[in-house]
Amino acid sequence: MVRVLARCSVLALVVLQVLHGSPAQAGDAEKGAKAFRRCAACHSVQEANPNKAGPGLFGIIGRKVASLPGYMYSPAMASVDFVWTEDRLISFLTHPQQILPGTRMPFMGLSRIEDASNIVTYLASLK
Repeated sequence: MVRVLARCSVLALVVLQVLHGSPAQAGDAEKGAKAFRRCAACHSVQEANPNKAGPGLFGIIGRKVASLPGYMYSPAMASVDFVWTEDRLISFLTHPQQILPGTRMPFMGLSRIEDASNIVTYLASLK
């Protein structure tokens, strides 16, 4: 029952994003760079030598899930077939285990959608 309610909450979040525009559109890249510091222990944003404990995130927006060469993705991550969009990343950063049950990422999710939006805006700004 809890899992069903959690999935409904995620669906409601996605519906709100569609109706009211993407939270990533209002994100702040500078604030996102600061918020990303908590991600930097496991993820790199460097184009060269990208992988750490987690896969590199340089160029993640528009990239197929689990497609970065040289990284061993969890079966949960490798089993999905979609491309990372700003909205999908925001949803994942706020509810990783609900969006991709079984992911190995040991992160419970960001409690504030604003932080997720800022991080995604920061990642989108990397070129």
